Amino acid sequence: MNVLGIIPARGGSKGVKDKNIRIIAGEPLIQYAINACKESGRLSTFVVSTDSEKIMAIAEKTGTQVIQRPKEIAMDTSSVVDAALHVLKALETKNYHFDAVMLLQPTSPIRTGEDVDKAIGLLEESHEIDGVISVIRVEDTHPARMYEVDQDGIICSLQPVYENYRRQDLPPIFLRNGAIYLVRREQLVENRTFMPKKKIGIVMRSDYSVNIDTELDVLTAEVILTEWKKSRVKK
Repeated sequence: MNVLGIIPARGGSKGVKDKNIRIIAGEPLIQYAINACKESGRLSTFVVSTDSEKIMAIAEKTGTQVIQRPKEIAMDTSSVVDAALHVLKALETKNYHFDAVMLLQPTSPIRTGEDVDKAIGLLEESHEIDGVISVIRVEDTHPARMYEVDQDGIICSLQPVYENYRRQDLPPIFLRNGAIYLVRREQLVENRTFMPKKKIGIVMRSDYSVNIDTELDVLTAEVILTEWKKSRVKK
């Protein structure tokens, strides 16, 4: 299976300035996605898609191929699908062929080459499946602990049958963590999605999961990434 890895990294960011090149736990944020791609033994090739010269410089310094993203698909309102299709077209024009495309968002930095390869293996083995996404098991944020509020201010459980269950007795629920989105090429091209109907999950550790959108997330990520890197050294 030929798989293209795409690291989407716009230069603009409202919540955190220069987010994708922010130094966190000693490295630019985008470096973690690049590291995972380099560790992978299953990605056919991978590229960074960006409109930023600063990001281009960091990526090229690591020997990573960069495809410059046009400004019209690098806006706050732009879809990452448009960026992925732009990369796919650029490479296929050069006679590359891909069976699937993987999206590796820098803002969800904790993933390894092993995670990448496992996702690819799952898609390759499951012919009836069109996609694989990374997920984590939810604990205290389980829907059984969540409520809607009606017009009178009365709170109504989203899962009333499980409202009084102990945490350890609740049925497992999973949340996508943003680290890996893998989809077959035809699904991306024909349906413009990284979230096809027929998909399976690759379960990752919830304690090593972070998604960076705010300055508070940056502080949290500094701690979690530092501990994650230590755990990898110990292995």
